[in-house]
This record gives sequence, structure tokens and C-alpha cells, in this order.
Amino acid sequence: MSTSNTGAAIACATHPNVETYLRCAQCGKPICPRCLVMTPVGAKCAVCAKARLLPTFVLSPLNVIVAFFVTLFVAVGLGLIGSIVLRIVPLLLIAFPFGVGIVLAEAISRSVNRKRHLYLQILAGAGVVLSYLVLGFGEFFFHGPLELLQSGMLVPLALNVVMGTIISPFTLIFVAIGVWIAVYRVR
Repeated sequence: MSTSNTGAAIACATHPNVETYLRCAQCGKPICPRCLVMTPVGAKCAVCAKARLLPTFVLSPLNVIVAFFVTLFVAVGLGLIGSIVLRIVPLLLIAFPFGVGIVLAEAISRSVNRKRHLYLQILAGAGVVLSYLVLGFGEFFFHGPLELLQSGMLVPLALNVVMGTIISPFTLIFVAIGVWIAVYRVR
């Protein structure tokens, strides 16, 4: 808005003892030179000039829930598909975490309309790790998941997969790069 038509000095809304001729360009509230904030569209009061996050960076609870389930389903699905493919071409184990990072990040990003947030980065990184763990159990999921659960061998098998990842520095490096790819692409 503009200055008043009378041209008389008015009291600042924030500092009542200061006379001013300025008004906020958005709400019209009287502002003095101490409390004005210059913006590309003129002088504004502090409330109207307050910086707001772009909608791209605002994540709703529904977005988090959707991203969680997309991460879960895509990571498990890629792990199971990877266990089939790696039986045919074992050398693809090197590229598996990279591919999972790219596909998972794209799935998460599309499911939440290309939003960007730290929670999405954490989900993407955790999804790559989950996919790699499912890859280690993949054979058992296809040939007898109930027998695996009933035999009591699930915990030793999980420890074997985790220890194999820790002991082999190259596998750990590949998974770490896959996590980095996923986090970077969601960022």
C-alpha cells in the first residue's frame, strides 16, 4: 500500500513513540525506518517480509508415510530381484548398490512430488542398506521363507550377511557409495 492521503505523520505500529510516513507494502501497517525490511517489491514490516520455505522443502506427514512405504517396497523388491539376477551374473554385485541408489532415489522423489528433505535422504540411504540385506537373504525368501523362520537360522544368517559386509571392505565401500548416490539424488 502507499502512504496515507492526508500526508500527516502517523505513529509506527511497533514503536508508538516514532512518527513515520511509511506503510508496509503488503498489509499497510505503519512502519518506521528501524523496523522496515526492504524487499524487491518495496518496504515491508517484519511479519510480511518473513522468509518462508519453498513448498519443495515442506514435507507433510503424509509425504513421510508415502516415502516410507515406497522405500520399503522398492528396497525389498530390488533386493529380491537382485538375488535372482546375481545368480545368473554374479559380477553385477559390484554395481548392485549403485543401481539401487539410483532407482530408489527416483522412486522416493517421484512419490512425494520431487520434494526435498533430510527425512527423505535418510530413508533413501536406509533403503539401499535394506536392499543389500534382502539381497543376502534373497535365496531363502524364494526357496523356503517359512523353513528359514522355523529353523532358527535367521539370526545366524543375518549375522553372517552383516559380518561379510564388514569384513569385506570393498562390499562396504560399494554399499556406502550406493547410499551416497541415493542421498545425493534425493537432496
